[in-house]
Amino acid sequence: MKSQLNEPPVRMFGTWDAPVTDDAKRIEVPVTRLCMHCREAFRDGDNGAIMPNGFAQHRECALRVALGGIGHHVDHAFYCASDSGPDAGLTYRQSALLVWRVFVDREPVSRDALERLRAAPPTGI
Repeated sequence: MKSQLNEPPVRMFGTWDAPVTDDAKRIEVPVTRLCMHCREAFRDGDNGAIMPNGFAQHRECALRVALGGIGHHVDHAFYCASDSGPDAGLTYRQSALLVWRVFVDREPVSRDALERLRAAPPTGI
């Protein structure tokens, strides 16, 4: 669907099969930009889009915004009531990647796995 305001179309990179990208223009990963949600720079191999308003987002971070953090889904009573918060003490990006894993890839994530990740130095998932 085209914008009535003649805004540029969504520009997408990587793989993201969602209605928001149906008419998107395909671009290279914008490695000089930051995700509006996790505030991390995009890296080669990332998936996401730049919206007509100019905000860029990882596809996983966009899902995390809608569904909440991984701690919320793994053990809401424990994580959301603790200092760890809905992202289970992980970075926003780590949490977003795990939310994608659970809801899109249909791979379970356990509380034990979250605790192991929390104990390790921050990295990609």
